Order: sequence, then structure tokens, then C-alpha cells
Amino acid sequence: MRLTENKVENISDGLILSHPKYGWATVNLNSFKGRVSYLNDIAFDWLKALKVAIENKTVATLYGDEERSDFYIVLDDYYGFVIVNRDKLETIEIDYGLIDFAQELCNAIRTDLKGWARFCDYDYYDLSEDEQREKDLELCQLIADTEEAIRNAKRNNY
Repeated sequence: MRLTENKVENISDGLILSHPKYGWATVNLNSFKGRVSYLNDIAFDWLKALKVAIENKTVATLYGDEERSDFYIVLDDYYGFVIVNRDKLETIEIDYGLIDFAQELCNAIRTDLKGWARFCDYDYYDLSEDEQREKDLELCQLIADTEEAIRNAKRNNY
């Protein structure tokens, strides 16, 4: 992956979220491409927000910090858009609703669980093996809980 100013190249594996590397990851939502930094714990923050939105049948808003710019992903049942604050403020429609985005995010995070578990933790390697395992398990549980919310929503014709 190569990052250039406000450009992201080589999004891997067709995932909406790349594997984290050196405190950065890329977001690929077809019509929007961006990057997120370690300043926000993307896996935990975004999954928690999506789970709550699905369970409460409300809109989800996810924040991405690009360090010199930022964006908000806004998702409802069938529609999504990104509010991008780079050189100017713009809104970009994306081809995702809440449920599809949540499932794709779970899939993307699952491909590098340990990388996402330690994305924001400067002291991850200073943690004991038990503490590292606990953090990994916490993220696994959050994925499972989010996917359970997705299944329940589909059962109830969300």
C-alpha cells in the first residue's frame, strides 16, 4: 500500500478496510477512498457504533481521522454517504446501507484480527500474553455481537 497526499493506492483484497500497517489503514467504499490513522480505534469504535445503530434501528455515524483531514460515514437502512473535510467540505454517496457495511467491516477486521486489536495500543507489546489474548478475544466478541445484531435485524426484516 502506498499513501500519497489525499490519495490511496493498492487497496488490498477488495476489502472496505485494509489491513492496518504502521498506524494507518485505507478505506475503500467504491466512490470514496480515504485513510484512517491510529488516533481512533477504528475496529472497536466503528463496530460498537454499528452494533448500537442496528439494535436501535437508527443511523450510524463513523468518524475517520486522516490527521490533516477527516471524514464521517453516515449509514441508514439502505443508504450511505461520506462527509469529507479535506481542502473543502463535500458529500459523497456510497453504495452501502447499515447492514451490508457492518457485515463487510466484520469480514475486513477478521482478516487481520491481531493487527486491529493492537491498532491503537502503543503498549500492546508491553502487555502480558494474557492481556494481549484478552484484547484479541474482546475484539472477537465484538465481531460476534455485531454479527448477531445483523442476524436479528435480518430476521426482523430490518
